[in-house]
Amino acid sequence: MAPDGAYVKCDFIKGDVVVYSHRIADNNLETVDAFQAAEYYWLEGGQIIHKDDIQLASPAELKAKRRLDPPAALFISGEL
Repeated sequence: MAPDGAYVKCDFIKGDVVVYSHRIADNNLETVDAFQAAEYYWLEGGQIIHKDDIQLASPAELKAKRRLDPPAALFISGEL
C-alpha cells in the first residue's frame, strides 16, 4: 500500500454532477470527466474549470435539471 502522500486528492470524481458557482452566469448541470493537476477539472462538454468555481448539484437541482438560486429568505417571522 502506498503512503497517503502518493495519492492525488480531489474534491470531485468522474461522473459527479456539478453546477457552476453563482458568479458564473450558467445554470446548466455539468458532469465531471477528469481531474487535472493544480485543482482543475475537465467537464464532459470540454470545459476546464477550477474547483472553486463548481459545487456538487443538490438533490433539488438534480430534480430541476438546472442550478437553483438560493432563497432570498427562509422564514419571515413576526407581525407585518
